[in-house]
Amino acid sequence: MPSPSQEIHVLSVRPAEAGDYDGIKQLAEYFWQETEMFCFDRTYDVLALPALIAFRDQVLAGCLSYSIEGSELVIVMLNVLPEHQRSGLGGKLISWVVDLAKAKNLSRVIVATSNDDLPAIYFYQRRGFRLSEVAADAIARHHGPDASGGFAGIPVRDEVRLTLELGPS
Repeated sequence: MPSPSQEIHVLSVRPAEAGDYDGIKQLAEYFWQETEMFCFDRTYDVLALPALIAFRDQVLAGCLSYSIEGSELVIVMLNVLPEHQRSGLGGKLISWVVDLAKAKNLSRVIVATSNDDLPAIYFYQRRGFRLSEVAADAIARHHGPDASGGFAGIPVRDEVRLTLELGPS
C-alpha cells in the first residue's frame, strides 16, 4: 500500500480514434512546430498515420505515431509532455507498439532520432533497441545548415537510427 505522501496515477494507452487527432496535432506542434516529420529519408504527416495515445489520470499526456512498411513498423513520432515524463507512459507506448508489431508478424521496429538527443538514445536502448545506422548530415540536409540549438550544445546534424529485432516475419 502506498504511503500517504505517494500519489497514485492511472496510466493508460489506446489506439487513436478520429476525434483524437486534434490532440495529436497539438502535441506535434508543441514539440516540433509542425505535423510533418522527416525520418528515414522520407516525410510523414502524423495526422495521416495510425497512432497510440497515452493518458495520465485521463489527461492526454503523449502519443506515438507509426507507419507499417513491409516487414517493419516505423515509429515516426513519440512524445510525452514534460510534466508527464518519467511516469512510465513512454515505456507503455513502446510496449503497445512492439506488441502490435509482433501481432502483425513484423520483423522489426525502427525509430530515428537526432544525434544530440541523448535522452532518446538512452530511452530506446533501455527498451532493447540497438544502434543500427547513422545517416550523416541527414537532418542538416533536410532542415538546413543551421545546426545550433541541440541538446547540451551538441550541433544537430545526423539522424541516429535504432532497431528492435522481433524475429523473422
